[in-house]
Amino acid sequence: MSLGDILQGDFFTEYIKKGDIMMLSEGQTAVSTLFTLREGILAMFVDKETYERAGLVGKPYGAKGGRGSKPRWVVTYNLRDPSMLRGHKGYDRLIYACKSVFTQPMTWLFCNSTTQSKHNQAL
Repeated sequence: MSLGDILQGDFFTEYIKKGDIMMLSEGQTAVSTLFTLREGILAMFVDKETYERAGLVGKPYGAKGGRGSKPRWVVTYNLRDPSMLRGHKGYDRLIYACKSVFTQPMTWLFCNSTTQSKHNQAL
């Protein structure tokens, strides 16, 4: 599932806008592209080249580079913000980056914290 698949359609509405989920993509913050989603906040940890190609606003993350390490960037979005809908500039820019840069399908760890078990209902 690519990042763009998560940010559009029923999944986006039901699980991110209304629900309370946590997601973690494959990858490592210091080496490869990594996405985290917690309480509606999407954090994208990317290298400098990917950051520049995506055209999103972010901040430097970790070491500034040097001796074998490359500079990293973190881009965050509050997906529960009312402006995170199609037709709004920030959301459309994020979707464009998903279609042009973040196109690779990834494996995700998914936790739905709104799911209730039978034991919780009995209490």
